[in-house]
Amino acid sequence: MAYDILIKFGERAHMEELIHQGVVYMNTLEWYRTQENNAERHDPDEGLERIMQAKGARLYRKDPETGKSKEIAELTGGAARVWHSNLDRCKVFCLFHFTAPDDTKLELGEVVSKRTQSGFGDTAVVIYDVAGFVPQVKTAAHEQGFFHSRKFVQYVDMGTYSGEIGPFVKDLRFRHQQELRIAVLDKYMSPEPVRLRVGSLENMALLIPADEIHKIAMESQLIYSDT
Repeated sequence: MAYDILIKFGERAHMEELIHQGVVYMNTLEWYRTQENNAERHDPDEGLERIMQAKGARLYRKDPETGKSKEIAELTGGAARVWHSNLDRCKVFCLFHFTAPDDTKLELGEVVSKRTQSGFGDTAVVIYDVAGFVPQVKTAAHEQGFFHSRKFVQYVDMGTYSGEIGPFVKDLRFRHQQELRIAVLDKYMSPEPVRLRVGSLENMALLIPADEIHKIAMESQLIYSDT
């Protein structure tokens, strides 16, 4: 049968805190938008509510004397972006997701891109009990009074796409991240990061150096070799 796996990449101290203490650290969409020195984290469209392509749109000017509108130009490119301050304060927890098909054995190094392995930190937490982990995060969020949502990120071409964006739509250039995103929002719209405590993950995850992802193989059970 098919099975899922989640991977969180980060600095070792933070990943140790995640697996041993169950601290799920969630930063705001605004924070990700401002990380200009980190190509994997920086996304100028984080916090965007909607995008509308302007190609083919027409500009009109009203005649002050007659009140009639006259077409003065047709737009040939560009997009209108609509932002929402509440989305800026949405907090997210981002994980690489992969579903292994039936009757296969795969090394994770074959499915996790080098950019993803090296772009977020030197350590990885590999969560193999996804069915156990995900409900714990939801429960912790609700217990702390947060609105909770969870989706796989949809990757679109921001140069042609028109429609809703929100926390679960990103540009195609990030599709190698294969992201499952967990989002929370509190009624006070606090701008501060969130630390959810879900309990130790030691019975459902592995802690390894990020550059040793290739040593993990997936089949009927998770296999890790440090040799």
